Amino acid sequence: MTGPNLTRRGLLGGAAALSLAGLLSACSSAKAASRPATVNIGYFPNVTHAPGLIADQAGFFESRLQSVSATASTKSFNAGPDVVQAILSGSLDVAYIGPNPTITAYLQSRTAGVRVVAGATSGGASLVVKPEIRS
Repeated sequence: MTGPNLTRRGLLGGAAALSLAGLLSACSSAKAASRPATVNIGYFPNVTHAPGLIADQAGFFESRLQSVSATASTKSFNAGPDVVQAILSGSLDVAYIGPNPTITAYLQSRTAGVRVVAGATSGGASLVVKPEIRS
C-alpha cells in the first residue's frame, strides 16, 4: 500500500500508539502517587503536531483513559511558551510540544518539572515547498 492511504494509516496508527505518550509530561510525585480524575492534555492545532490533534478528534484520549477511570480535558495552544507556562504551573499534565520549548521547560525547572516521554513526530515532519523552490 502506498500514497495517501499509507500516510493516513501511519498518522492514525501513530496517534493511537502515542495518544497518551505526549512529548512532554509534568513530573510530580503527588500526581504519580494517585491517578487524576482528569488528565489535562495540550497540543497545537496544526499539521506539524498531527498526533495530538488526531488523537483528540478521534477520541483516542478518552478511550485510553477509560481503563483507569479518568477523563481527558484537551486544550490547544498557539505557541510553545504558553505550553511551558501551563505545564510548569501545574494546569497541564501532558503536552505535544517541539524541541526548543521542551528544552526551555527542562532548564527552567532545573530538570525536575518535566519529562520527555516520546518523540511523537519522529520521521513524520516534513517541510513542503512549491516545486519551483530549489533551495
